[in-house]
Amino acid sequence: MSGPPDRDTGAAQGEADLPAAPAGAAAARVLHVRADWTDLILICRKCSRRIGGGFGPDGDERLAKLLRRHLNPATRGKGKPRRQSVGIVETGCLDICPKNGVVVVRRRALDDWLVIRKGMPLDAILGVLGYRPERSGNR
Repeated sequence: MSGPPDRDTGAAQGEADLPAAPAGAAAARVLHVRADWTDLILICRKCSRRIGGGFGPDGDERLAKLLRRHLNPATRGKGKPRRQSVGIVETGCLDICPKNGVVVVRRRALDDWLVIRKGMPLDAILGVLGYRPERSGNR
């Protein structure tokens, strides 16, 4: 029904939609997007979903949401993810599947995966991840 997508608008397109480009023109098709991230943390989405939260003061918050809010104090984890100072990315299954825990991978230690146990206090989580725990009360 609709015509081919307009390539000049910057709309997201799959690789199958793009025609083959000559070797010299390949660099012209790459779009560079700047992010303000200084660090990156990968969190297994499947683990988070399986334990149904388990973090925060009431024990009902997902680990990714808790970390986004506390590691990005200027925005409290709201707004565009690429504008945050620490990128928190939920990934597909990492095939560790611990009971009552969430698998976390840090950019600074790709060879040392962590299992953060359900109910672990925020200050302990921040310490294990290599961040200084907050001095003021945790909300």
